[in-house]
Amino acid sequence: MKQMRLYRAIKDQQGAVMVIAIVILLILSVIGIYAVGSSTVEIKIAAQKRFYDAAFNDADGGIDYVRVLNPFGGIDSTNPPSNPVTYNAPDGSDFHFAVDVSYLGDAQPGVGTGTGHRVGFKQHYHLIESTGTDAPLALSNAQVALELEGYRIGF
Repeated sequence: MKQMRLYRAIKDQQGAVMVIAIVILLILSVIGIYAVGSSTVEIKIAAQKRFYDAAFNDADGGIDYVRVLNPFGGIDSTNPPSNPVTYNAPDGSDFHFAVDVSYLGDAQPGVGTGTGHRVGFKQHYHLIESTGTDAPLALSNAQVALELEGYRIGF
């Protein structure tokens, strides 16, 4: 009789094992779905960061490009911020930028700067605005604008 009761108790428990297994599988499935969704978001964030970095590097490269060309000698009071001189990335290059250079005015160099302010030297102020994009097709529409204001000393 005891053996029969034990057999029935075990037989009655067979459905419980299946319910527990299904609940565990359900919990693991929810965890897996969350992990997949989280990794997808992380991949998108990493891609946007890459596009932003590319746009920033192109904008910075635009400033360096203009500084190497040394165009400030040809930019004067006829090129105020409302009428800047524009430079674009060279055709065929891997850079994507547009740079506007404006003349902001001039002033006498400060005394003691070693610039010969009595001889007629002036500080010529310029504004360089560079806009870089991530790619010619604008894969992510990432765009960075940088401004550099500075002066050169000359006549």
